[in-house]
Amino acid sequence: MRSGGIFDIESLKARAATLNEQSAKEDFWNDPMAAQKVLKERSEIDAAVESWQKLAAQTSEARQFLELAEEEKDLDAAQTVLSQLDAVEAGMSHIKVDRLLSRPEDRSNAIVSISPNASRTESQD
Repeated sequence: MRSGGIFDIESLKARAATLNEQSAKEDFWNDPMAAQKVLKERSEIDAAVESWQKLAAQTSEARQFLELAEEEKDLDAAQTVLSQLDAVEAGMSHIKVDRLLSRPEDRSNAIVSISPNASRTESQD
């Protein structure tokens, strides 16, 4: 399944294959820091692909329930379709956020400071 954009699973699979080739080399652990980066990236890609495959399976199952609901005029099956599609939509949103925040600097910490203004009555609360 190819969807393009941030959900381009085929590109992720190709990148995972490249990382697997790198990790299979004899000198892979000569640079432990680089090796850890490769393994971390591969792990993140594997998680993304697994999430995508899970959503694809849920979508397929929802399609089957929809067919059953139409054939049997079964309202329970139709309700199951709606709940499965809600779960797929939530999963897609989660994947989208993960992919949008996948740059290295997105994993950095941030410091937020809130200071009350001493002249306002709210600061006394």
